[in-house]
Amino acid sequence: YALRDGWSSFIDAVNEPLPAPPEVPDATGAEAAVFTAADAALVAAGVNLKAVEDRAMVLGEEESRRLRGRSASGVFETELIGSVILHFASRTDSYTFRAYCRWRAYLEGLQAVGQLQPGIQIFEREFGRRLIA
Repeated sequence: YALRDGWSSFIDAVNEPLPAPPEVPDATGAEAAVFTAADAALVAAGVNLKAVEDRAMVLGEEESRRLRGRSASGVFETELIGSVILHFASRTDSYTFRAYCRWRAYLEGLQAVGQLQPGIQIFEREFGRRLIA
């Protein structure tokens, strides 16, 4: 045992520890900047922004209730979908959940304008331009 313990101590002493992965801080303001760019792109596509904001709030309540019900039932199409639903249902105050509801509202707003494809193309172009700027 002494030989093994001595060898392990020697290996520990000469091996350099693996460097810790660098910490990546949260990008403060990123959520607001993305939503601001998306809102401006929606307006450029001719969507009523107030209606989209109202719908996002309603979706937040509806989806929260729906996801809690699905997670309580425990019946999911796949294990991965179950994992996502459980994650969303337990974190309805998270950025991820807010973004999910907001982007669903964006899609519904674009669909309400009429021709979906031209609206999406205008939205994509304007959103991309604003994100890069």
